[in-house]
Amino acid sequence: MEAYRSLILRANRSLGAYLAENALIQDEDFAKANERLMDILQEGQLRQANLLNILCHEQKCVEEDALVTHLTEEHNLGLVDLEHIKVKSLGKELGFELDLCRATGTLPFDLQDGIVCVASTFYLSKPVVKHWEDLLKRNIFWYGTSLVSMANAVEKLAEAEAAAKAAEAKAPAGAPKA
Repeated sequence: MEAYRSLILRANRSLGAYLAENALIQDEDFAKANERLMDILQEGQLRQANLLNILCHEQKCVEEDALVTHLTEEHNLGLVDLEHIKVKSLGKELGFELDLCRATGTLPFDLQDGIVCVASTFYLSKPVVKHWEDLLKRNIFWYGTSLVSMANAVEKLAEAEAAAKAAEAKAPAGAPKA
């Protein structure tokens, strides 16, 4: 996660500025959440460095439903609940690791006919969208998703990757890989 510290800062600042500029949060709430974010980063808890979590769950100054409504009405984004679909492990194929997903609140979850389906809680952060577009270099269908849906999907993928590594480590030398 340390490799993504700069991206985490840019992504969260951009998201907070967007929310304040569009009157989805107050400037004071953004300032307070940003202070909390800096504390989290200083403590080295990069996995918890998420302004949206702070605003929605710690400060409770914005409802996640209001943000979802904004995404659908102002940006014409579809919504996806990652709990109700089979999320594909695309990291190796597309060249990303799950720490990037955690850092950006974003997860490519399907690839069909050269089009990548990407769910994000940070679509409103321009640095996040640009980072993923530059990385994937493919057509992208963007979807909004909830914080819980994102966290659970990334965790399930991490568990599956850990199990695959453990199984690979236990396999006898020269055995075919799954």
